[in-house]
Amino acid sequence: MKLSNRNRSAAPLALSMTGMIDMVFLLLVFFLATTAFIKAEKHLRSAIGLETDEQTTKDRDLEPAVITLRQIDGRLIYEFGLVTTSSESDILERLRNYRIKTGGAYIRVESGVPFEPVAKLISACKSYGFDPVTYVPDED
Repeated sequence: MKLSNRNRSAAPLALSMTGMIDMVFLLLVFFLATTAFIKAEKHLRSAIGLETDEQTTKDRDLEPAVITLRQIDGRLIYEFGLVTTSSESDILERLRNYRIKTGGAYIRVESGVPFEPVAKLISACKSYGFDPVTYVPDED
């Protein structure tokens, strides 16, 4: 009993691999383009440093530099510790002579202060060796 009339000598069906290879390369390019190449957390440097034997207890008791910028009646007012001044050069000189720079610097800025003096202060702190320099906007 013959169930099929098909000719068994017909050529086998050949699949074209070109389309599949194109799709694989497109997916590869997509995943490479959308992947964020970031360092693993274990390789990032922490802003919290470990104390070394070289540090004295006196150094550890000192607080980081905190500079506050305010604008009162159109004038910029710098507050650094107990010193309040409107002179940018005076505050930069005090930052240059500040003894403990490993604790970093915090720059608090009240609303309404222009960006340029803030940028100068951040740049000066970094160039004077403060590590890290943190910008803290004042929340109203």
